[in-house]
Amino acid sequence: KGCKTTFIASTSMVKRNCFISKRVIQTLAAEGQFITSEKDIAFRQSVSTTTVNRALH
Repeated sequence: KGCKTTFIASTSMVKRNCFISKRVIQTLAAEGQFITSEKDIAFRQSVSTTTVNRALH
């Protein structure tokens, strides 16, 4: 806090200003092709149901 500088790490694995990796988003989309609830997908991938909903729609 004393130096008053910050930085943001960047990587090709995660979109800018996002916290969830592209790989997880791809997995959510792949699981969405099967007949299963968004809640079950979220539980298996350790993400929120909102994240699953955004990835699928």
